[in-house]
Amino acid sequence: MNPNYLVPKIGASQAKTKFNANNWFLFARRCQRNPFMREMIMQRDLQKPCEWCQRPILMTQSWCIHHIDYEHECTYGVTVIEQTTSRYGNARNYNGPDCRACSFMHPEKFSACFARLKLVHFRCNQQIELKRLNKK
Repeated sequence: MNPNYLVPKIGASQAKTKFNANNWFLFARRCQRNPFMREMIMQRDLQKPCEWCQRPILMTQSWCIHHIDYEHECTYGVTVIEQTTSRYGNARNYNGPDCRACSFMHPEKFSACFARLKLVHFRCNQQIELKRLNKK
């Protein structure tokens, strides 16, 4: 029972030609790494089963944030640099969209991005991508 809505209709390379390159990049390649966005997605999805395989997602497993749709761009367009730590405790800088400010100033814009991102197992993400490639 694999839900087909998780399989993007087109891939990232096809979608990026339809939008402003910088704004599309912020959504497709940076927002899933935003510490605030990651925390919000984990709060929403971590207690639920993976929508692809229906098995629980545990913090100790390999998981990733999956785009169900690449045909979107960051319409807020404001970037931020934040000091974060990696899962190994190393300091790193995050440079990407300011999802926290967007969620307060433009909740409708934040919701448009947030709804297109789902927490899935890493292997499930690979299976979703294979299914998308096989549809071609």
